[in-house]
Amino acid sequence: MKMKSKFFGLSAKLALAVLAVGTTLTSCYDSENGDVNKPYTPEAPKYIVSGYITDYETGEPLTGATVTIGAQQATTNGGAYSLELTAPGALDVTIAAEGYSSVERSLQVEAITTGVALYTVDAALWDEAALPGIKVEVMDNQTASNQITAEEAVAVDLVNNDEQPIPASLTFNNLQAGATFVSDYTTTANATKAASDDPREAFIAYCEAYLGVNPDKGFTKTTQEFNFMIAGRSSVKSVTINTYGATERYIFTLNGVEHSYVINRITGYALVPEVVSNEIYHGHGHGHGHGGELNAGGGIWE
Repeated sequence: MKMKSKFFGLSAKLALAVLAVGTTLTSCYDSENGDVNKPYTPEAPKYIVSGYITDYETGEPLTGATVTIGAQQATTNGGAYSLELTAPGALDVTIAAEGYSSVERSLQVEAITTGVALYTVDAALWDEAALPGIKVEVMDNQTASNQITAEEAVAVDLVNNDEQPIPASLTFNNLQAGATFVSDYTTTANATKAASDDPREAFIAYCEAYLGVNPDKGFTKTTQEFNFMIAGRSSVKSVTINTYGATERYIFTLNGVEHSYVINRITGYALVPEVVSNEIYHGHGHGHGHGGELNAGGGIWE
Protein backbone atom coordinates (compact mmCIF):
# COMPACT_ATOMS: atom_id res chain seq x y z
CA MET A 1 0.00 0.00 0.00
CA LYS A 2 1.45 3.31 -1.03
CA MET A 3 0.56 6.49 0.81
CA LYS A 4 1.98 9.95 0.52
CA SER A 5 1.16 13.44 1.63
CA LYS A 6 3.01 16.58 0.68
CA PHE A 7 2.64 18.35 3.99
CA PHE A 8 0.87 16.29 6.62
CA GLY A 9 0.76 12.80 8.11
CA LEU A 10 -1.83 10.20 7.17
CA SER A 11 -4.25 8.65 9.61
CA ALA A 12 -7.75 8.23 8.19
CA LYS A 13 -9.02 4.81 7.11
CA LEU A 14 -10.16 4.09 3.55
CA ALA A 15 -12.48 1.24 2.58
CA LEU A 16 -13.76 0.09 -0.78
CA ALA A 17 -17.50 -0.33 -0.44
CA VAL A 18 -19.47 -0.92 -3.65
CA LEU A 19 -18.72 -1.90 -7.26
CA ALA A 20 -21.14 -1.49 -10.14
CA VAL A 21 -19.93 -1.98 -13.70
CA GLY A 22 -21.12 -2.35 -17.27
CA THR A 23 -22.36 -5.72 -18.43
CA THR A 24 -19.30 -6.39 -20.59
CA LEU A 25 -16.85 -5.92 -17.73
CA THR A 26 -15.22 -9.15 -16.57
CA SER A 27 -13.52 -9.94 -13.29
CA CYS A 28 -10.42 -11.64 -14.72
CA TYR A 29 -8.67 -11.54 -18.07
CA ASP A 30 -8.19 -14.76 -20.08
CA SER A 31 -4.54 -14.68 -21.07
CA GLU A 32 -4.91 -17.75 -23.26
CA ASN A 33 -7.45 -16.11 -25.57
CA GLY A 34 -6.71 -12.46 -25.07
CA ASP A 35 -4.26 -11.49 -27.78
CA VAL A 36 -5.00 -7.90 -28.77
CA ASN A 37 -3.60 -6.07 -31.75
CA LYS A 38 -5.72 -2.96 -31.67
CA PRO A 39 -4.20 0.31 -30.40
CA TYR A 40 -4.90 1.26 -26.81
CA THR A 41 -5.84 4.80 -25.78
CA PRO A 42 -6.60 5.69 -22.13
CA GLU A 43 -9.80 7.59 -21.47
CA ALA A 44 -9.33 11.34 -21.00
CA PRO A 45 -9.78 12.55 -17.41
CA LYS A 46 -12.85 14.47 -16.32
CA TYR A 47 -12.96 17.38 -13.87
CA ILE A 48 -16.39 18.08 -12.42
CA VAL A 49 -17.35 20.91 -10.05
CA SER A 50 -20.83 20.88 -8.53
CA GLY A 51 -22.57 22.59 -5.67
CA TYR A 52 -25.63 24.16 -4.12
CA ILE A 53 -26.34 27.90 -3.75
CA THR A 54 -28.73 29.19 -1.08
CA ASP A 55 -29.95 32.32 0.67
CA TYR A 56 -28.00 32.53 3.94
CA GLU A 57 -30.87 34.05 5.95
CA THR A 58 -33.65 31.71 4.81
CA GLY A 59 -31.75 28.63 3.62
CA GLU A 60 -33.86 28.63 0.46
CA PRO A 61 -32.18 27.51 -2.80
CA LEU A 62 -31.38 30.25 -5.31
CA THR A 63 -32.38 29.67 -8.92
CA GLY A 64 -30.62 31.76 -11.54
CA ALA A 65 -27.44 32.36 -9.55
CA THR A 66 -24.33 32.31 -11.73
CA VAL A 67 -21.22 30.31 -10.89
CA THR A 68 -18.19 31.40 -12.90
CA ILE A 69 -15.14 29.14 -12.77
CA GLY A 70 -12.27 30.39 -14.87
CA ALA A 71 -13.74 31.13 -18.31
CA GLN A 72 -16.72 28.79 -17.81
CA GLN A 73 -20.09 29.54 -16.28
CA ALA A 74 -23.06 27.61 -14.93
CA THR A 75 -26.50 28.77 -13.77
CA THR A 76 -28.28 27.24 -10.82
CA ASN A 77 -31.60 25.45 -11.10
CA GLY A 78 -33.26 24.94 -7.74
CA GLY A 79 -29.99 25.95 -6.15
CA ALA A 80 -27.96 23.19 -7.83
CA TYR A 81 -25.38 23.35 -10.59
CA SER A 82 -22.75 21.11 -12.17
CA LEU A 83 -19.93 22.08 -14.50
CA GLU A 84 -17.42 19.88 -16.32
CA LEU A 85 -14.19 21.83 -16.62
CA THR A 86 -12.26 21.97 -19.87
CA ALA A 87 -8.91 21.96 -18.06
CA PRO A 88 -7.42 21.75 -14.55
CA GLY A 89 -5.34 24.45 -12.84
CA ALA A 90 -5.70 27.38 -10.45
CA LEU A 91 -9.12 28.86 -11.19
CA ASP A 92 -10.93 31.93 -9.91
CA VAL A 93 -14.50 31.28 -8.76
CA THR A 94 -17.23 33.93 -8.55
CA ILE A 95 -20.74 33.16 -7.29
CA ALA A 96 -23.31 35.90 -7.80
CA ALA A 97 -27.05 36.52 -7.74
CA GLU A 98 -29.10 39.69 -8.10
CA GLY A 99 -29.56 41.44 -4.75
CA TYR A 100 -26.80 39.48 -3.01
CA SER A 101 -23.16 40.07 -2.21
CA SER A 102 -21.01 37.97 -4.49
CA VAL A 103 -18.57 35.36 -3.20
CA GLU A 104 -15.09 35.17 -4.68
CA ARG A 105 -12.65 32.38 -4.05
CA SER A 106 -9.98 30.22 -5.70
CA LEU A 107 -10.12 26.55 -6.67
CA GLN A 108 -6.99 24.49 -7.26
CA VAL A 109 -7.90 21.64 -9.61
CA GLU A 110 -5.06 19.14 -9.76
CA ALA A 111 -4.29 17.39 -13.05
CA ILE A 112 -4.85 13.62 -13.27
CA THR A 113 -3.94 11.24 -16.08
CA THR A 114 -7.30 9.46 -16.40
CA GLY A 115 -10.38 8.90 -14.25
CA VAL A 116 -12.52 11.55 -12.59
CA ALA A 117 -11.89 14.40 -10.13
CA LEU A 118 -14.82 15.73 -8.10
CA TYR A 119 -14.87 19.13 -6.40
CA THR A 120 -17.66 20.82 -4.46
CA VAL A 121 -18.19 24.57 -4.27
CA ASP A 122 -21.27 25.60 -2.28
CA ALA A 123 -22.29 29.08 -1.25
CA ALA A 124 -24.80 30.77 1.02
CA LEU A 125 -25.21 34.33 -0.26
CA TRP A 126 -25.93 37.28 2.00
CA ASP A 127 -28.22 40.19 1.23
CA GLU A 128 -25.85 42.79 -0.21
CA ALA A 129 -27.29 45.40 2.14
CA ALA A 130 -26.60 43.25 5.20
CA LEU A 131 -23.04 42.05 4.73
CA PRO A 132 -20.23 42.79 2.27
CA GLY A 133 -18.95 39.86 0.28
CA ILE A 134 -16.68 37.43 2.10
CA LYS A 135 -13.18 37.25 0.66
CA VAL A 136 -11.29 33.97 0.60
CA GLU A 137 -7.50 33.68 0.38
CA VAL A 138 -6.04 30.25 -0.36
CA MET A 139 -2.82 30.08 1.66
CA ASP A 140 -1.75 26.51 0.86
CA ASN A 141 -2.89 23.35 -0.97
CA GLN A 142 -2.26 19.74 0.03
CA THR A 143 -2.77 16.29 -1.48
CA ALA A 144 -2.87 12.85 0.14
CA SER A 145 -2.86 9.72 -2.04
CA ASN A 146 -3.82 6.10 -1.38
CA GLN A 147 -3.28 3.26 -3.84
CA ILE A 148 -5.28 0.02 -3.84
CA THR A 149 -4.09 -2.68 -6.25
CA ALA A 150 -5.95 -5.60 -7.82
CA GLU A 151 -3.88 -7.89 -5.60
CA GLU A 152 -5.36 -6.20 -2.53
CA ALA A 153 -9.00 -5.90 -3.61
CA VAL A 154 -10.95 -8.15 -5.94
CA ALA A 155 -13.26 -5.22 -6.73
CA VAL A 156 -10.35 -3.40 -8.35
CA ASP A 157 -9.66 -6.37 -10.66
CA LEU A 158 -11.45 -4.77 -13.65
CA VAL A 159 -11.01 -5.85 -17.26
CA ASN A 160 -12.75 -4.54 -20.39
CA ASN A 161 -12.58 -7.12 -23.17
CA ASP A 162 -14.84 -5.01 -25.38
CA GLU A 163 -13.42 -2.69 -28.03
CA GLN A 164 -15.50 0.27 -26.78
CA PRO A 165 -15.12 2.13 -23.47
CA ILE A 166 -17.48 0.98 -20.73
CA PRO A 167 -18.61 2.65 -17.49
CA ALA A 168 -17.53 1.57 -14.03
CA SER A 169 -18.34 2.85 -10.56
CA LEU A 170 -16.44 2.53 -7.29
CA THR A 171 -17.65 3.84 -3.94
CA PHE A 172 -15.25 4.47 -1.04
CA ASN A 173 -16.06 4.89 2.64
CA ASN A 174 -14.11 6.74 5.31
CA LEU A 175 -12.68 9.50 3.17
CA GLN A 176 -11.57 12.47 5.25
CA ALA A 177 -14.03 15.36 5.11
CA GLY A 178 -14.87 18.62 6.84
CA ALA A 179 -12.74 21.42 8.24
CA THR A 180 -11.00 22.64 11.38
CA PHE A 181 -9.81 25.97 12.75
CA VAL A 182 -6.12 26.79 12.39
CA SER A 183 -6.31 30.25 13.93
CA ASP A 184 -8.77 33.07 14.27
CA TYR A 185 -8.24 36.73 14.90
CA THR A 186 -9.62 40.14 14.04
CA THR A 187 -7.73 42.73 12.04
CA THR A 188 -9.40 45.50 14.04
CA ALA A 189 -9.49 45.65 17.82
CA ASN A 190 -12.57 46.13 19.98
CA ALA A 191 -14.80 43.59 18.26
CA THR A 192 -18.43 43.62 19.33
CA LYS A 193 -19.20 41.72 22.54
CA ALA A 194 -22.91 41.11 21.90
CA ALA A 195 -23.62 37.38 21.79
CA SER A 196 -25.92 37.80 18.81
CA ASP A 197 -23.11 39.58 16.97
CA ASP A 198 -20.28 37.25 17.97
CA PRO A 199 -18.06 37.23 14.85
CA ARG A 200 -16.73 33.73 15.46
CA GLU A 201 -20.23 32.32 15.82
CA ALA A 202 -21.29 34.23 12.72
CA PHE A 203 -18.38 32.71 10.83
CA ILE A 204 -19.21 29.19 12.03
CA ALA A 205 -22.82 29.68 10.95
CA TYR A 206 -21.61 30.86 7.57
CA CYS A 207 -19.33 27.82 7.22
CA GLU A 208 -22.21 25.49 8.00
CA ALA A 209 -24.36 27.09 5.32
CA TYR A 210 -21.66 27.93 2.79
CA LEU A 211 -19.32 24.95 3.14
CA GLY A 212 -21.51 22.37 4.84
CA VAL A 213 -18.93 22.03 7.64
CA ASN A 214 -18.42 23.26 11.19
CA PRO A 215 -14.70 23.98 11.81
CA ASP A 216 -15.34 23.76 15.56
CA LYS A 217 -16.17 20.05 15.16
CA GLY A 218 -13.05 19.17 13.19
CA PHE A 219 -12.71 16.48 10.53
CA THR A 220 -15.25 13.74 9.87
CA LYS A 221 -15.59 10.81 7.45
CA THR A 222 -17.63 10.63 4.26
CA THR A 223 -18.55 8.26 1.42
CA GLN A 224 -17.86 9.19 -2.19
CA GLU A 225 -18.92 7.47 -5.42
CA PHE A 226 -16.69 7.72 -8.49
CA ASN A 227 -18.07 7.04 -11.97
CA PHE A 228 -15.44 6.66 -14.68
CA MET A 229 -14.79 5.00 -18.05
CA ILE A 230 -12.51 2.06 -18.76
CA ALA A 231 -10.95 2.20 -22.21
CA GLY A 232 -11.54 -0.59 -24.73
CA ARG A 233 -9.35 -3.68 -24.41
CA SER A 234 -7.81 -2.49 -21.17
CA SER A 235 -7.37 -3.59 -17.57
CA VAL A 236 -7.30 -1.71 -14.26
CA LYS A 237 -4.23 -2.73 -12.24
CA SER A 238 -4.89 -0.36 -9.35
CA VAL A 239 -6.79 2.76 -8.34
CA THR A 240 -5.39 5.76 -6.52
CA ILE A 241 -7.67 7.96 -4.43
CA ASN A 242 -6.49 11.55 -4.05
CA THR A 243 -7.89 13.72 -1.27
CA TYR A 244 -7.35 17.44 -1.77
CA GLY A 245 -7.22 20.03 1.00
CA ALA A 246 -6.53 23.72 1.40
CA THR A 247 -5.61 26.17 4.12
CA GLU A 248 -7.90 29.16 3.62
CA ARG A 249 -8.34 32.55 5.24
CA TYR A 250 -11.83 34.06 5.26
CA ILE A 251 -12.27 37.81 5.73
CA PHE A 252 -15.61 39.49 6.34
CA THR A 253 -17.01 42.59 8.01
CA LEU A 254 -19.55 42.51 10.82
CA ASN A 255 -20.94 45.72 12.29
CA GLY A 256 -18.16 47.72 10.66
CA VAL A 257 -15.38 45.52 12.06
CA GLU A 258 -13.24 43.34 9.79
CA HIS A 259 -12.64 39.78 10.97
CA SER A 260 -10.38 37.03 9.67
CA TYR A 261 -10.40 33.27 10.29
CA VAL A 262 -8.07 30.53 9.00
CA ILE A 263 -9.24 26.96 8.50
CA ASN A 264 -7.98 23.70 6.99
CA ARG A 265 -10.65 22.28 4.68
CA ILE A 266 -11.10 19.24 2.43
CA THR A 267 -11.86 20.56 -1.06
CA GLY A 268 -12.30 17.50 -3.28
CA TYR A 269 -11.38 13.98 -4.33
CA ALA A 270 -10.15 12.17 -7.42
CA LEU A 271 -10.09 8.55 -8.52
CA VAL A 272 -7.16 7.78 -10.83
CA PRO A 273 -7.17 4.23 -12.23
CA GLU A 274 -3.94 2.71 -13.48
CA VAL A 275 -5.14 1.33 -16.80
CA VAL A 276 -3.00 -0.72 -19.19
CA SER A 277 -3.59 -2.46 -22.50
CA ASN A 278 -4.72 -6.07 -22.25
CA GLU A 279 -2.05 -6.85 -24.84
CA ILE A 280 0.70 -6.13 -22.34
CA TYR A 281 -1.15 -7.30 -19.25
CA HIS A 282 -1.48 -11.05 -19.88
CA GLY A 283 -2.30 -13.10 -16.84
CA HIS A 284 -4.08 -10.25 -15.05
CA GLY A 285 -6.17 -11.60 -12.23
CA HIS A 286 -4.57 -15.05 -12.16
CA GLY A 287 -2.84 -16.22 -9.03
CA HIS A 288 -3.01 -13.04 -6.96
CA GLY A 289 -4.59 -13.00 -3.56
CA HIS A 290 -8.09 -11.55 -3.65
CA GLY A 291 -9.77 -10.21 -0.57
CA GLY A 292 -6.81 -8.36 0.90
CA GLU A 293 -7.00 -5.65 3.55
CA LEU A 294 -8.90 -2.61 2.33
CA ASN A 295 -8.78 -0.41 5.42
CA ALA A 296 -5.47 1.23 4.71
CA GLY A 297 -6.15 4.69 3.44
CA GLY A 298 -4.88 8.11 4.42
CA GLY A 299 -5.96 11.60 5.31
CA ILE A 300 -4.37 14.99 4.85
CA TRP A 301 -4.58 16.29 8.40
CA GLU A 302 -4.29 14.31 11.58
